[in-house]
Amino acid sequence: MAVPGSIPKGTILSGKYAVGRELGRGGMAAVYQAENIDIHKKVAIKLLAGHLATSQTVVERFLREARAVAKIKSPHICDVYDSGRLDDGTPFLVMELLEGESLYDAMCRDRQMSPELTLAIILQVARGLSRAHEVSIVHRDLKPENIFLTVDEDGQLLVKILDFG
Repeated sequence: MAVPGSIPKGTILSGKYAVGRELGRGGMAAVYQAENIDIHKKVAIKLLAGHLATSQTVVERFLREARAVAKIKSPHICDVYDSGRLDDGTPFLVMELLEGESLYDAMCRDRQMSPELTLAIILQVARGLSRAHEVSIVHRDLKPENIFLTVDEDGQLLVKILDFG
């Protein structure tokens, strides 16, 4: 089965992830909201684009992201829980589902962020990158679209770095 332009809602991936709505799409992958049907945990699924799934180099790079992120222990890195392949071999990653918005979207909405908010974001990004660098992982595409703003259990700003591919 080739990866379609979008995965229909309700599709079950790897026998355990029920696909929900599409959250976003880039040049290399699409991300969907999903739920683990065994434990009812909501997750995000990142599915490599069909036209790239035939390249062993691209597939290996995609799966290397999961292995790299698994090495990093930081609340400022979006966690990867699992990886798998569709029946046709197309790889996917199962990741932490985040609520909030990208730094890019926040910057588009609020053209002048306060110095306090800007500093808080920079410090948390630096903490996440520092942890990554401690295990010899370099983020090759750090940009506002790959920085996500959410809140922790106390309602405080929590910055997450995404997409270590």
